[in-house]
Amino acid sequence: MNKKVLDLNKKRYQLVKKSFELGERPAIDTVEAFTQLQSFEAKTIESQNKYNISTIELSQFLWKENGENYNLPLFTKPSEQLNTQFTQDYFIITEKILQNIDAHYALNYYFEKSKSLELERKLKWQNFLPKINFNYNLYNKEFKNQDILPLFDNNYQYGIKLELPIFMREARADYQNIKLKILQNDENIKFKNQELKTKIQTYNAEIGNFLSLTQNNESLIENYKRLLKAEEIKFSNGESSLFLINSRENKLLETQEKFLELKAKTIKTYFKLNWLENNTLKQ
Repeated sequence: MNKKVLDLNKKRYQLVKKSFELGERPAIDTVEAFTQLQSFEAKTIESQNKYNISTIELSQFLWKENGENYNLPLFTKPSEQLNTQFTQDYFIITEKILQNIDAHYALNYYFEKSKSLELERKLKWQNFLPKINFNYNLYNKEFKNQDILPLFDNNYQYGIKLELPIFMREARADYQNIKLKILQNDENIKFKNQELKTKIQTYNAEIGNFLSLTQNNESLIENYKRLLKAEEIKFSNGESSLFLINSRENKLLETQEKFLELKAKTIKTYFKLNWLENNTLKQ
């Protein structure tokens, strides 16, 4: 877009310069045209620099099939037409995620942690129970009397040991600690659940807002084009000035940049919402 405007201003500058040489325009008009040209040249260089940096940053996330890093070629260009029609189903995606929010991977982590903590709680509870040990000792290993039951033979010794915890300070502390961990995990589940819902609803609202603003800017662009065209006609008839043309042109370019920015934000936010959906456990 900047390149098209830059080429247009180069032609306009040459035209104004020629008119000045023929005595049809004052010298100040050439300064006005050249200043506008320099302004767009600076914007073009800045845009190219941003593009180069973005290309390098994007290459960090690209790989070949064999796992090697893939560097985008220098001639790679982004699409000039950012189509946002496919984002129209954002509301359906939002409802789908909210209905299955408990299956999201972020919450699944805490659910699995709850199971682990519950097992640990049951294990800690065992420290409160008494311990019973049963001893069975054989005096003479060579004794092999098959006629008498061994359990009632004098060649054996039996014993029962019973241990009852009295103070249980350590057991109580450990059990209380695991209960606190369970409570903390439950709070984490509630917080993460609300955090996900807030994020989903925010993305939903942003997409709707971006689409409305995009439609509004599209109408503005057409109106600014008409104003610029009318100003150029008046200028050719000697009824306007380069200053007014430049003003109209700058406003049009500003609106076009805003329009593309809104489209890009719409697509980025849509894919953020789509990413949340893809991070839901498949039922």
